[in-house]
Amino acid sequence: MNKKVTEKFPLKDKENITWQVNQALIQEAYLKLYIELKRCPTRLEISKYTNLSDKTIGKHVAKFKFEPSEDVLRLLTPDVIASIHKSSRKGNAASQKLWLQLFEGFSERLEHTGKDGQPLVTGIKVEIVNGKK
Repeated sequence: MNKKVTEKFPLKDKENITWQVNQALIQEAYLKLYIELKRCPTRLEISKYTNLSDKTIGKHVAKFKFEPSEDVLRLLTPDVIASIHKSSRKGNAASQKLWLQLFEGFSERLEHTGKDGQPLVTGIKVEIVNGKK
């Protein structure tokens, strides 16, 4: 005798699981379409890719939070770095600066001290001569 084993989840858990599955589908679609289209996909394009309704996608997009260390778009970082490298090799000053900031620790600082480490301006004296500064 074969028994069918089924688990019963409370309705709240089913909604949560569905939400997580849909969220993963939308993130995957966003990344794949972004790479394929070389631009941010529209909600309609994501809807067609995932077979989810525009309303469902809208609810998920409204809840998206940008968490730099966890964002799905981090998968594109190697491509971005390669583009920065390619552009900097062609002489693009902004890309060269960004490359130096990322890989060489370069930063622009405004120096407020002289070569000896002393402040450049220690104080300003204003003399009043004949009622004029």
